[in-house]
Amino acid sequence: MTKWKTPSFWWKTPEFAPAYLKPLGMIYGHITALRHQLIEQKDTFLPVVCVGNFVAGGAGKTPTTITICAILRGLGFKPVILSRGYSGRLKGPVRIDPTRHSAVDVGDEALMLAAHAPTVIAANRIKGAEYAISFGNVIVMDDGLQNPGIYKNLAIAVVDGAVGDGNGLCVPAGPLRAPLAAQMKWVDAIVIIDNGPRTDPLHDLAWEHDVPLFTAHSAPSPSYKATRGQHVLLYTGLGRPDKVRHMLIRHGAIVDEMVTFPDHHIFTNAEAENLQQFATAKNLKLVTTAKDHVRLLGFDDARKTLAHTSIVLDVGVNIDNTSGFTKLLGDSLGLAKN
Repeated sequence: MTKWKTPSFWWKTPEFAPAYLKPLGMIYGHITALRHQLIEQKDTFLPVVCVGNFVAGGAGKTPTTITICAILRGLGFKPVILSRGYSGRLKGPVRIDPTRHSAVDVGDEALMLAAHAPTVIAANRIKGAEYAISFGNVIVMDDGLQNPGIYKNLAIAVVDGAVGDGNGLCVPAGPLRAPLAAQMKWVDAIVIIDNGPRTDPLHDLAWEHDVPLFTAHSAPSPSYKATRGQHVLLYTGLGRPDKVRHMLIRHGAIVDEMVTFPDHHIFTNAEAENLQQFATAKNLKLVTTAKDHVRLLGFDDARKTLAHTSIVLDVGVNIDNTSGFTKLLGDSLGLAKN
């Protein structure tokens, strides 16, 4: 599968993009919206909470999904996560076994989720939902907001407050998967992580469409504090690596070097050796993210050494109005609880 980096112009001043890409974006967004109108939704055997986003690229779905699973358990549900297993080689449906599967098999995000709840991957969401019935009583669907094939009891759009909807254009001219106004019809709630000025239009749209909006904040792991005052080499394959670099700097790290790879990149043995040698030569601490770290596991070579010698950064999500959000989840599932 081809890996790529999100273009920097996606996140810049609204409406900025190469002129020749804008018509392509309009076509792409129109097709996505049209699919939603034409494809009939199928009801699954279990109620479904969908955690998606308006844009391509990271918005914080994975930590939000983990938080939602914890809230559901507090309500007495047994959540099972359904993921497409993006970038993994297995098509499923299969339940992830972290002792047997690697990121090469099931994808990095799904492997991370499997540490928090039973996780099923399936290229075919319907088959995955039917298989998931054995492992829980409510499906938390990782991504799939734009997938019209499954009926969703609650569809939640997660937004990174630092970038909002980017330049407001559709792929490939911008990050949106469909026009924002069209996507607002598909969501039942919005969660904005680290709210900022770039999300003001979303607040207005949520009010216009009577969609409840919740703010949340990032909860960096203690490992960030371990980098304070340290000269580090950050290596990562994310859609927006600068977000990690800025957070490191805010926690007092000195980021002397940053080596970036395409999103979901599977590291080679040679790359691991080069990173280790470069850090040693420059006397730098190796730092990476939890999402990158899982892509180093399952190998018995330089990647294993790199995994053990790197400081691993993770970020959780805390929803500000937890009681209100918990009530929304409970109300949407209602009598579905067993």
